[in-house]
Amino acid sequence: DFNSFFVTNGGYVHSFAADIGVMGRSNTAVVSANSTWNLGGGNITVGSSGGGTDPYDNVLVIAGAGAVVTNVSGVRIGRRPAGGGTTAYSNMVIISSGGSLYSSGAGLIGDGQNQGTSYSNAMLVSGAQSVWNAGGATITVGSGGQGPASNNWLIVEEGGVVTNVGLMYVGKAGARDVITNILLLTNGGTLFSTGDVFIGRGYVSGGTSNNAYNNLAYIVGGAYG
Repeated sequence: DFNSFFVTNGGYVHSFAADIGVMGRSNTAVVSANSTWNLGGGNITVGSSGGGTDPYDNVLVIAGAGAVVTNVSGVRIGRRPAGGGTTAYSNMVIISSGGSLYSSGAGLIGDGQNQGTSYSNAMLVSGAQSVWNAGGATITVGSGGQGPASNNWLIVEEGGVVTNVGLMYVGKAGARDVITNILLLTNGGTLFSTGDVFIGRGYVSGGTSNNAYNNLAYIVGGAYG
C-alpha cells in the first residue's frame, strides 16, 4: 500500500507489463512531461485483486506534453481475476495536459471477471492533445464476468481524444449483470471508433439470461465519429 513510481524529467523506462495496486490501495504511477514508459508489449493493470484483499484508490497518471505510455497490450482498470469474491473499486487512469497512451489489446474499465465486484473505476482523458490510441481493439466500460460491474466510467473532455477504437461496449453482461456504466464525451472530448458501439449488452447462456441495466452514453458538447 501507498507505493509510488515516477518517470519524470525526460526519463525512459522499459518494462514487461505492469500491475499498479495488486491487492493493495493508494498506489500511484506517474509519467510526466517528455518522459516515456515502454511496456514491452505487456498488459497494464490498475487495481487487481488476486485473493482476499480489495484493491482500491490506485491510479496511473500520464500528464504533460510528451508524457507517453506506449507498447501496451491490454489496459485493465479495476480487475477481479480468478479467486474468491473480493472487490476492485475506485481505480483510475488519468491522461491529461497532452499525455498519451498507446495500446493494442482490449481495454477494460471495470472488469468483474471472477466472482467479485468491480465498481467506480474510471479512465479520464482530459485536455488538448491528450490521447488514448486503442490500436483498433475493443473497449468495454463495465464488463460482467462471474462478478457484476457497475458505475464504471470513460470520460473524455476538454479536447481529449480516444481514437482507433474497434468495438465499444458500455455495459456488457456476462454471468452477472452490469448496471449504470457510463461513457461521457463533453466539452470538446471526442471518441473515434471503426466499429459498432453497444450501450447495454445482455448475455444468454444455457437458458440463463443476465441483463445490462441503465448503462448510458452522454455526448454533451463532445463528439463521436
